[in-house]
Amino acid sequence: MERKSSGQIATAGPLPQRAPRTGQAEAAARAGQDAAGKIMVSST
Repeated sequence: MERKSSGQIATAGPLPQRAPRTGQAEAAARAGQDAAGKIMVSST
């Protein structure tokens, strides 16, 4: 069980971080391309 927990934490690190950013970027793109561009530039 301990090994599974460690695996989940390691996988939960990179995936969730990228998922929220992509979701916000897509939402911003739908709301306004200008906003999405600024967000992408800030992220980069």
